[in-house]
Amino acid sequence: MKFSLALLTLALVPIAPLAHAQSGADTQVAGAPGFAGLKIGAAWDYQINQVRRSVPELVAEVDKRQHGVGYLGYAGFDVAFGPQFLAGVELSAGRGGKTLRQTLAGGSFSSEPGLSFDITGRAGVVVGNNVLLYGRAGYARQKVTDTTSFTAPGAAPVKDKRTDGGVVYGVGAELAVSDRIALRAEFDQAYFSKRFICDRLLLGVVVRL
Repeated sequence: MKFSLALLTLALVPIAPLAHAQSGADTQVAGAPGFAGLKIGAAWDYQINQVRRSVPELVAEVDKRQHGVGYLGYAGFDVAFGPQFLAGVELSAGRGGKTLRQTLAGGSFSSEPGLSFDITGRAGVVVGNNVLLYGRAGYARQKVTDTTSFTAPGAAPVKDKRTDGGVVYGVGAELAVSDRIALRAEFDQAYFSKRFICDRLLLGVVVRL
C-alpha cells in the first residue's frame, strides 16, 4: 500500500506545473462544468496482487505479492454542482496483471488474474480551471484461476476458476489539456477478501463526448 501511494505521488508530480502552464494559456475548460457530461477513456495500470490462502491439497499456506501490468477501458457520466464540485458514475473493464506462482513442498501453486469489472461512484473538486481531484468507491468483480500442481508422478493439477466480488476505492486527479481531453492518474484498491487484494496505479486519458 505505501509503495503504491508513493508511485501515485510521483505520477501526480507533473500535474502542478502543467496546471500552472495551462492556467496561463487560453484554455476553455472552466471549473466543474468543463469536466461534466458523458466520457470514455483508456488507461495502463501497474498492479500489485496479493494472495493469502491455504492450499489443503499440499497442506501449505500461500502469502505472496506479484507485480505486473494491465490495461482497462472506462465510460461514465459526471454532473457539475456549481463551479467547483462534481459527482458521477463510472463503469470499467480490464485485464492484466502477472500470474502469481509459489513453489511449495510437494508441488506448486499459481493464481492467474483474468477479466475485471468495476462500477463506482465518484465525487471531486476542481482546483483552478482545469485540475480535478476526486475520490471513488464502488463494487468490483475479478475472474481468477488458481491452479495447484503436484510433483508426484501421475497426479493431475487441481484448478479453481471463480469470479470474486468485493469493494473498490481510490483517489485520483485529472488534468484537462483541452475542452474534450484530460490526462488521468489514479490509485485504487480492490479488496475482495483477505485471500485476494489488488492494488492498482493507473495512468490514462479521458475523452469527453
